[in-house]
Amino acid sequence: MLATIVRLISLGIIGVSQASQLTNVKDSLGINTVNIPQINFGNTNNEIQILSNIEGLTFYQYQGQQNFTGSIDTNSNTHGLIYYSNDTLIKLLEGSDNTKIDQIVPLDEDAFILSGSGTLGGFQLENQLLYNLSDLSIIPLFNNQLQNIKSILVDKDIVYFGGNFSYTSNNKTANSIISWNKVTKNVDMLPFIGFGKNSTVNSILKLDEDNLLFFGDFSTLDDKSLLVSNITTYTQQNSTSSSSTETNLELEQQISLKYASWASLGDLKSSTQFICPNGQNEAWSSAGTTGEITCNLAFEASLSKIRIFNSPYEQDQIASFRIVTAPSNGIMNLTYLDPLTSEVKYCDAFCPLYSSNALQASSENATTSASTSAFINGNKTNIGWSTDYQEFAFVNQVPVTALQVIALTSYGDNVGLSGFQLYQNSYSIFANNSLNEPACDSPNTVIPSSYLSNNIWYQGLNSQSYIATKYTPGDDPSPLVNFYPSINRIGNYTVNIYTPGCTGDGTCSFRGIVNVTLWDTATNDLISTTLIYQNNNEMKYDQLFEGFLDYAPKVTLEYYSGINDENSPVVVVADNVDLVPINIELDETIGNVTSSTEELKVPLNGMFQYQLSNFTSSNNNSTLKVDNTSLNLFPVSRFSSSVSLYGVEYNETLLLGGSIAGVYALSLSNYTNIRSTRIVETGGEVTGTGAYAGGVVLFGNFNISNRIVSSLSYNGTFDSFGNVNSNIATFSNLTFGESEILAFNNEYFFNTSTSSYIFNTSALSLSIWSAGSNDFGDTLFSGLITRNEFPNLNNSAVLTGNGTAQSLQLRNGIQPYLGVYLNDSLTAYLYDSSSNSNILFSNGLQGNWNLPRSVSSAYYSDNETMFVGSSLSNGDSGAELFVLNFTTMDLLYNETFDVNSSINSIVSFGRNSSLLVGGDFTAPNTNCSNLCLLNLGNNQWSSFSNKFDGTITGLEFANDSRLLISGSYRFENQSGISLGYIDLNNQEFKSLLSDSQKVNSFNYNNGTIVAWDSSTIYSYRGDSWSNHQIPNTNSSTSIKNVQIVSKLNNSLSTNNTSNNLNDELILVFGELYSEDYGFVQAMFYDFQNWIPYYITQPYSSLNTSKNSLFMNKDISLLYESQVVLQNPNSTISISSTSSSSATTRSSSTSSTSLKNGNIESKIHRGYVVLIGLALAIGTVAILGIFGVTMAYIFSDDKGEYVRIKPRIDEHEMLDTVPPEKLMKFI
Repeated sequence: MLATIVRLISLGIIGVSQASQLTNVKDSLGINTVNIPQINFGNTNNEIQILSNIEGLTFYQYQGQQNFTGSIDTNSNTHGLIYYSNDTLIKLLEGSDNTKIDQIVPLDEDAFILSGSGTLGGFQLENQLLYNLSDLSIIPLFNNQLQNIKSILVDKDIVYFGGNFSYTSNNKTANSIISWNKVTKNVDMLPFIGFGKNSTVNSILKLDEDNLLFFGDFSTLDDKSLLVSNITTYTQQNSTSSSSTETNLELEQQISLKYASWASLGDLKSSTQFICPNGQNEAWSSAGTTGEITCNLAFEASLSKIRIFNSPYEQDQIASFRIVTAPSNGIMNLTYLDPLTSEVKYCDAFCPLYSSNALQASSENATTSASTSAFINGNKTNIGWSTDYQEFAFVNQVPVTALQVIALTSYGDNVGLSGFQLYQNSYSIFANNSLNEPACDSPNTVIPSSYLSNNIWYQGLNSQSYIATKYTPGDDPSPLVNFYPSINRIGNYTVNIYTPGCTGDGTCSFRGIVNVTLWDTATNDLISTTLIYQNNNEMKYDQLFEGFLDYAPKVTLEYYSGINDENSPVVVVADNVDLVPINIELDETIGNVTSSTEELKVPLNGMFQYQLSNFTSSNNNSTLKVDNTSLNLFPVSRFSSSVSLYGVEYNETLLLGGSIAGVYALSLSNYTNIRSTRIVETGGEVTGTGAYAGGVVLFGNFNISNRIVSSLSYNGTFDSFGNVNSNIATFSNLTFGESEILAFNNEYFFNTSTSSYIFNTSALSLSIWSAGSNDFGDTLFSGLITRNEFPNLNNSAVLTGNGTAQSLQLRNGIQPYLGVYLNDSLTAYLYDSSSNSNILFSNGLQGNWNLPRSVSSAYYSDNETMFVGSSLSNGDSGAELFVLNFTTMDLLYNETFDVNSSINSIVSFGRNSSLLVGGDFTAPNTNCSNLCLLNLGNNQWSSFSNKFDGTITGLEFANDSRLLISGSYRFENQSGISLGYIDLNNQEFKSLLSDSQKVNSFNYNNGTIVAWDSSTIYSYRGDSWSNHQIPNTNSSTSIKNVQIVSKLNNSLSTNNTSNNLNDELILVFGELYSEDYGFVQAMFYDFQNWIPYYITQPYSSLNTSKNSLFMNKDISLLYESQVVLQNPNSTISISSTSSSSATTRSSSTSSTSLKNGNIESKIHRGYVVLIGLALAIGTVAILGIFGVTMAYIFSDDKGEYVRIKPRIDEHEMLDTVPPEKLMKFI
């Protein structure tokens, strides 16, 4: 699977967003793409072989790629910053030994926040660094260092940093939490400042647009005053007042529209202004003379009246309207006090709204309060008007969930409103205290409220107003709700409590019995008490009291018992209490409102719900900024103090763990209220959390089904990541190719695509300390990823000219280090075995020779003989020369030379049965050294020429009579010769290159000569010499081999080389270094530009000397000559041409022209072959005719035909002939 991943990446299948910063990064770093041409290697299969010590290979694609090939070991730098996008890995910054990047968090489309310790790019990571991909800049966010950052959350323009630290500014100290504003670039303390001394924030979670959750080890806030709130109980004291002042107090309760939702045809500029109108601003408008606005209530209510504030702009003021409500979907009948006549009137489909000018005029003419207010419905409703508004009472008080005001006509060209407010006759108080919050602040507003016990209360059904809690009998505390209603007038009331049905939420079998008590708040006397069964199917109400009230009472709902099983868990529900007026005596005493305040402290224990609007909204002055929410109370009621918590959320399920046993799964309603809870018996503590594409992760020490594991996943169900048992300290994830990889401790890597762990191989090796990705295709990570495009090559590889590679598959996994071409279907390989080198043929047959382990050169000749030379392998033995017969499998000749000798090159003179051997050695029984002749007929050595003195590195025929010789030698009075040639016909020597250092070797092809030493290439083409050196290289470059190839031309077969100089390429093999490309193992040079070819991962770091480049093609013509040496048993006399023809290496041109010097034959070798072939055909024809004639003369008289037995049967002819049978019948 990993090989598939790497191959998919290499093919560029993985796409990337167009908004990726890849182009910016490459341009900023000057990274260029490398295009490798298709190559003609000049052999039948158009391939080359890399022999020995190669495990993985990657073709070069872009600058910097060399940093991400090979393998990861102890010497690898895995603490830097790496960029990844669209199959491209780029090193951004080098890490030092103390660099530790713990967190990488994306910010916008082009920046990331880096947090950790140590230095990176010259900056301290403790200062929280902002890394910008657009220009690769680094900006510290904090002047002070923040140690031990454990969690970073980006919420729009604000970045929150949590951990274990203190930050002091302006004489204030924030503990464990601080924020940074990306717009203002300022460091800001939160409204509650922090979580107290020695606190720790482990994780930060965004619930919704208005709520954050902080988890950690804390029990207070730095601003402790926010944890203390007041519960105010309102009562009334008797006093006498004239009826003229009664109209200053409302009889009805205003319904809070704070949590209502809105829809309109037109422009609702501000719902806050609309529900809190001041008569001076227009909150809603619609073009034209009609329009409508709809209010969807947060709970069902029976409306008594509506107060409508017309637009302050004359051209937008509504002249007539109607009201439609849901669920009745009917036009409402309304009652109003006419401002012009002071009469109570009725309307329905067309109700009038007067202009502001008309209301102002009527107000100036009003003489009594009766002109502006009237009491109806038995003094339970008052309707009135003012210069800013008009009130309309509902004749039929039906249940309402939504109300729509439809503007029908206008005094101008448009319609608009400042707002409207709704009222009901009953006084409602909800257990859910949020619904008691007034829409608008007013110093005279009497606020009803409720108090909840420290149980886990959660929201009931969505769109319902009730709350609930699950309770196990005997636990402490038992569920309790105190309702504190308010009333504006003394009189006769009915007090009702509502219980939601159990059918909708499926809790009928879990409901219990509650005790509801009504208290007199003036005397604390009990007024009434009743037991209420809560297992009703539908909504119901129970009457608690009916009678006279001169004070607002207190109602207490408390768990009493279960219904069926007293020990089973019970669901206790609480909705609302209504005080419904029966009649109000306006002529009697009026209560002056007084209040008493009870202090309520909000406890914390490792989890804190931060509601932003409580601290930012101007309408929340009377609202608790920190409340006993179900989330704040949960750890207080469940866990011991000083708990350290971690939290993570998935699909409205909050997973909570830490220094507690097990994991708690809290099902959330609207992301903020606990709906239900359950504990997962994991048998251990949670030490960290994380998230990935498929879910969330918890890590710690767990026991799942008697398996000890260190990590759990959750995506609706719990699962583990296998049996890894290790203390997980770090977690990160990144998507690489098509697979998401989870990294635990930078030690275990889990592939979510295959649900299995990844182990570092030659295909892919990983080191991931931290990672972060944005939504635009950019990933930053700290660590290292190495990959090989072609892994598992098992020591040797076959490369094709069109850019593919595969392992060289030989019998028993034999790993060769040298290859010899025999024919197009058979190759001989030399490999090490124990203390010797052996020969294996590509057809699987084995040679029986024991050769030294230091074979350096070999070539095959005459269809039966291979010449093998070795160099010194250690200080105890010298070089050896072998002549092997592949027909008889015999060893024809073997010679061992003195210690510290070497055989570097061998050529043969077939017609003389002689070898010319070059190297650094002394021939036995002769005074010849370094360049000597061996007569294979009598095994006698002789000097080739006594004018040569020095080391020979290479011998090669340009044609039959031109012998090229490289090394570092003297010829007669010419010293420092690196390359020269001998014309065997006229016995002349010419120097081509002169230098004091030897040329390692050379190659000749179609008039081009390429020679090299360890660092420089020398080429002869077009009658001139040139020097070529890898640009920006250093002394670590070591050239081992050079071959002349060409660009692939479709008009040529792959076993032919182009004669076009423009197509020629030099293939350089070795260990090559360039500042632009790093270390590569092969490069091309097109005589203008250097092109990196491939990078390899060594099979073994201990065996690098023997790896070689094998072209696997017929090169016998370069090492064989049919020239007859004049005196092969004695020294050949060779004269020298003028020394002026020699060229030093510093010269780019030479006065010696190879063409003028006849380094190529007058007749091309191909034509010589054709002439020889013609002669051979003629000879065969003559012999054939002669044979037929003789057969006819001497034939048997009987004329019988005798079949000749073939030397090789037809089955053998169809198969590859093994070497031992090649010459069997000759």
